Amino acid sequence: MLLTTQSPEETEAIGQKLASWCLNRPEKEKRALVLNLEGDLGGGKTTFVRGLARGLGISHPITSPTFVLSRRYPVKAGNLKNFYHLDFYRLAKEDDRFLDQINFRQIINCSENIVAIEWSERLGRLRPSGLILCFVFKSEHQREITLKGETDLLNQVKAYLYGKSA
Repeated sequence: MLLTTQSPEETEAIGQKLASWCLNRPEKEKRALVLNLEGDLGGGKTTFVRGLARGLGISHPITSPTFVLSRRYPVKAGNLKNFYHLDFYRLAKEDDRFLDQINFRQIINCSENIVAIEWSERLGRLRPSGLILCFVFKSEHQREITLKGETDLLNQVKAYLYGKSA
């Protein structure tokens, strides 16, 4: 599934719409809903996360946790309790030394969490399953976002984005 945005506001709007889907999902998962964000530096990952957070009802300023690896925000809507924004840009590929320090396994195994992982490709074989959003920098304002991943999740997102309004 390919989405093209023409401005940061459009990229944020996609994040906000996806948050609406997250909050309105009828079934309760056995683990966290994970959004693996990959792609170009400056591709719009953090901009997307700002929209996602806004859609989850989070009013705190959202900045990339590049140096701290993880930020947690409480969510007070739907079945979700926490939104985790992780950024693994500074990690070496498949370097799991820091994962225990941030309780990564507990975070991704809790059904009350939604987790957005910037630079999730650096986790390699350790990357959790879920949706994969690939961000490509096309021009100063234009970005392409490709959604892939678990078929059932992808089909739910497609139906939500194209079949019903948020």
